[in-house]
Amino acid sequence: MPSVDAGWSSLVARRAHNPKVVGSNPAPATTIKNPIIGVFYYAQTGNEQYKAISQAMVNYSSSVLRLYLGPWAMMFIE
Repeated sequence: MPSVDAGWSSLVARRAHNPKVVGSNPAPATTIKNPIIGVFYYAQTGNEQYKAISQAMVNYSSSVLRLYLGPWAMMFIE
């Protein structure tokens, strides 16, 4: 006797990842690309506005590293 479970489970799997339904296949988490690029931009422009933005980006990068590396982060940050 043929099994009907495979047909039912494939329907469920297809609905679970329906690209037309919002939330059925969530977008991947974003990552930070070039978090300290502002430091190099400031070095070229010398503008105070970019200096503040650069420092904020470096501080944010440091906090992200601390989250991932824990106590070992200080070796890489400072």
